[in-house]
Amino acid sequence: MCPSQHCCGHAFAKKAHWKRHVDTLHNPQPTMHSCPLLWCNYQTSQKGNLVNHLRTVHSHIRPYVCGCSAAFKLKHQLTKHQNDLGHKTLQEDRVAISLASDFDDAIYWILDNSSLFDISYYGAC
Repeated sequence: MCPSQHCCGHAFAKKAHWKRHVDTLHNPQPTMHSCPLLWCNYQTSQKGNLVNHLRTVHSHIRPYVCGCSAAFKLKHQLTKHQNDLGHKTLQEDRVAISLASDFDDAIYWILDNSSLFDISYYGAC
């Protein structure tokens, strides 16, 4: 149960879900994760949302492929396409899914080691 002073009453099966809830909804200054691309202003309080943003907005990986050859970045997009059009087959491009997974792993590594990419970390030139 959420111990917040706001008494929101949410219950959580996992401690990580409770922690994410408290950090994002009850923390007056939650940690914000910003897109590392200089021209993009996207920010979110959840690192997983930033990884999804980078994969869906800034990459061209489309691992979920319909039998009609339409390809999608997210599995739910493929499912919606198939439901809307009555397509029954689910075809997944295993190489693209592996590439998407590697991409996500690389993004998490970059975010966890962001100080290595911060110019101010190295001091003035």
